[in-house]
Amino acid sequence: MSTGMTPIKWDGSTWVDTTEDDSDWYDYTAKKWANARTADGSMWVWIPRYIYKITSGWHSATAGKIEVQFSKGTNDNWNSSVIGNIDTGTTSNASNNKWTNHPAFNFGGTQLTGFWVAKFEASSYDTWCDNELASGCSTSSCKSACDRTISSPAFKPNAYSWRTVSVNNAFILSRNMETNSKYGWGTSGSGIDTHLMKNVEWGAVAYLTTSIYGNNNLLWRNNSYPYTTGCVGNSINAGAYWEGCAYQYHTGNGVRGSTTGNIYGVYDLRGGGNEILAAYIDNNHDTLNQHGSSLVSAASKYKDVYPTSYNNTINKKGDAFYETSNRDTGRYAWNNSHIGSPGFFIERGGFTNSGDTTSQIFGITFSTGGSDTGTFRTVLLVGEGL
Repeated sequence: MSTGMTPIKWDGSTWVDTTEDDSDWYDYTAKKWANARTADGSMWVWIPRYIYKITSGWHSATAGKIEVQFSKGTNDNWNSSVIGNIDTGTTSNASNNKWTNHPAFNFGGTQLTGFWVAKFEASSYDTWCDNELASGCSTSSCKSACDRTISSPAFKPNAYSWRTVSVNNAFILSRNMETNSKYGWGTSGSGIDTHLMKNVEWGAVAYLTTSIYGNNNLLWRNNSYPYTTGCVGNSINAGAYWEGCAYQYHTGNGVRGSTTGNIYGVYDLRGGGNEILAAYIDNNHDTLNQHGSSLVSAASKYKDVYPTSYNNTINKKGDAFYETSNRDTGRYAWNNSHIGSPGFFIERGGFTNSGDTTSQIFGITFSTGGSDTGTFRTVLLVGEGL
């Protein structure tokens, strides 16, 4: 962990500080994922390095089964005497009933033992702006006052999701976090990397969620119409709740929106706002630079780039894309999830008022990347050389 980060655990009514050597901090076999808090109060969840295989449903519209084995440090092949050598191929075929390494843990050649992902969708520090945005923020003076291109995000429960952000600004905001002192790690950026969540990182969270270590049932949708983070309705596919938050993240219903089915998981992966990812279709269209120039010009380790025939992704694995669907457009992804018509920038998770088939963790939508309804979340890496 980095300076400014504190391990936390739930005592039944609130989060309390703990230490890294506390045996009660986490237990992935009990679906108790490790949580931490940065100095600003943002919350993070640890996704440990693992290998996986898809034992059924591979490249199919029918929901299948994903098995996961955690690595030891960066050693993916430690159990080879039992499971055999893993398939380290780069194509999706490597996971077809075979153990393979997950690409999310290779960051531009740096092998990771895992990564921290924001527990909730992004929100801001400006309460006035949050309130204005929640009520519509329709006046020009409001929009001007809430121009947050030089602000910084928080990732907390019961806050209004930050939705008026372009792909370009979501990428910049996430990258700038690593030199922002409010998070507690200083301003040098040494040993820290923050970036907009990539599609392959979304896949890593989705696969862990689908395994025995996660909530292997459909996540309940965040149906809060003011787009309050960490909320759910009174059923798995409840319609939009216009009065705020029906059930907060820590309640009996609320935890059903978590990747673990308890309070220790990641929230808002279904519903809330459409989640902007650092991923796009490389079709050379002007729109890419108009709304996402910072992402398009970024180093390859910060993005996932797909060809124009975007579902022809046999050379991709681990991103909950080719492996968990079998058509380009329609309800052809796991759990009857919907794949949208090809566009520019990739979004996942659906939104508050979308139908149940567009807001599954295996669904895919596209946008032009402008400042509309999209939100985002950040991934945090900690280690020497970052």
